[in-house]
Amino acid sequence: MFSTASKANPDPIVGLAALAEVCRAVTVPVVAIGGIGLETVSAVARAGAAAAAVIGAMDRAADAAAAGRHVADAFTGV
Repeated sequence: MFSTASKANPDPIVGLAALAEVCRAVTVPVVAIGGIGLETVSAVARAGAAAAAVIGAMDRAADAAAAGRHVADAFTGV
């Protein structure tokens, strides 16, 4: 999705517009991965992703439980 430092050779950055296009084009759930942080997870959900991998964001969070709630809220529309 976005630039990430957690992989030595990450796939190309595709961004939110490409994510939304894929989500509209397929009938299976789409999981977004790559550089997704707490500040971008809501936009990822709005683009149509069913879920997002936010490993780095969770690892860096001062309060992992609050960060987890934030991510869950992004996908449940709260």
